[in-house]
Amino acid sequence: MAQRTIDLAFEDISDKITTWTLPPQFGIDALNSDLLRQEVFEKYKSCWMPKTYALKYIYVPLIDDYFHWFLMVISIEEGKDYVLDS
Repeated sequence: MAQRTIDLAFEDISDKITTWTLPPQFGIDALNSDLLRQEVFEKYKSCWMPKTYALKYIYVPLIDDYFHWFLMVISIEEGKDYVLDS
């Protein structure tokens, strides 16, 4: 019964989630050559990457070695990524 309730709740929101907004540490971990892609995914998926059938954009804030911030926006529909710089 409890699993069915969870499944129904997911069905109600899974088509409404259109973006993932990842934390700044994600970019650092993703670019870290010591971590495997799957390790990075596993670290962030439960809190930051909810299941969705309607994902359109992924937002990833990035910081360089000089503490300059960028925003990478990944458009799923277009198959493109954009880097926004201040």
